[in-house]
Amino acid sequence: MSPWLLTVVACVAPLLSGCSFLFVDGPPPNHDRLAYFDCTSSHLAPVTDLVLGGLEGIGTMAAYSDTGLRSDSSVIAPALVAALFLASGAVGLQRVSKCDEAKSRLIRRSLESPPRLPPPLYQPPADPWLAPPPGLGGGWRAPPAPPAPPAPPAAPAAPAPPDSAASPPPPSPSPAPSPPAPTPAP
Repeated sequence: MSPWLLTVVACVAPLLSGCSFLFVDGPPPNHDRLAYFDCTSSHLAPVTDLVLGGLEGIGTMAAYSDTGLRSDSSVIAPALVAALFLASGAVGLQRVSKCDEAKSRLIRRSLESPPRLPPPLYQPPADPWLAPPPGLGGGWRAPPAPPAPPAPPAAPAAPAPPDSAASPPPPSPSPAPSPPAPTPAP
């Protein structure tokens, strides 16, 4: 292998290897307090990295065992690429495992907690001609209700039975004088 090709492989390999380093997200640090979060739960990228790392390792071993290629420079670059793929796959599997565990805790928390009702979709605006809803204060208020009428006076006590001739009968009430009639204007 030429030194130029080894340099290109050494520069490009880190960019192509390690899909799990770039595309697999673990749970956020504060996932125990969040009502919802998202992380990578697919094993596709880590398994792909492990398979590619294994194939690269097998190719490296085959190149090293070949009697014609015994130089260290022809083995180091493919071995580094294989190590990057394997490390990326291992890190990706660890992140996916943590994500699965965090999501199962989130499901348990959501089943144990009381359901949260969503906010009302529409609340009509307050009518300025009516009293404001309780608790808002301010604005126009209806006048207070009139006071209740006073209780009627108590009924007079029953008159005492008349004595045999001791007292004269009570005087009868005289009719009230009527008001004078209005005189027509000339």
